Amino acid sequence: MAKLNGARLLWISVLHLALAVVAARPQDARLGTEAAAALGYFPPSELASAGTALARLRPPRLRPELRARIMATLPAEGELTPSAEERAKLAAADPILAFHDRTGAVEVKLIEVFGAFVGLHGRSVVLVSRPALTVLSAAEFQALVAHELGHDYFWEEYERAAAKKDRRVIRELELRCDAIALLTLRAIKLDTTALGSALAKISRFNARFGTPPDVDKYVSDAERFRFHGAFLSLCR
Repeated sequence: MAKLNGARLLWISVLHLALAVVAARPQDARLGTEAAAALGYFPPSELASAGTALARLRPPRLRPELRARIMATLPAEGELTPSAEERAKLAAADPILAFHDRTGAVEVKLIEVFGAFVGLHGRSVVLVSRPALTVLSAAEFQALVAHELGHDYFWEEYERAAAKKDRRVIRELELRCDAIALLTLRAIKLDTTALGSALAKISRFNARFGTPPDVDKYVSDAERFRFHGAFLSLCR
């Protein structure tokens, strides 16, 4: 009987521990494989301070000569001259670049591309299509720039996954970049909900032209937003 009671006490202790973990991270159980893996990548002990979490991860800047070679590969055609209104919205990226120590190391260029697009090219330039800049508010544009700078943190890992066509890893990395964006927005006291609204606007705009060719690089919007909530709950 003593052994049975001891075993029961052990299982009760295990159950209480499990319940404590679920209570601390209430949305984990609803997350898919990629989202749970992305959430687990960030030690909760570091999330109280975005500076601490990002300092551990931040890669060094590209060497100037390498960056110059990358910029030289951009086509001469297709870059647009922004209007005064567009320049003001593009300037919203400045505090994001500064927070990540990328002022002068990453440029932002307005380009002529079909559809709404914001992307980091060669760790050197954030390319923004005019439709994207038009549909996004300044706060939403900041949030997407923060996501794109997240790619700088995982660049080589992403390149390897892309070469292997490993969509599961790519989807996890996209969520990690969302986490970098959320940490950024919290750190400089910007609205974290701007990331979700920006993603929704881009999806709605591009859906008018059919299914985007890279749709399998991302989890569903619903799963992505659940991940945002779970991640932010760890940052409190």
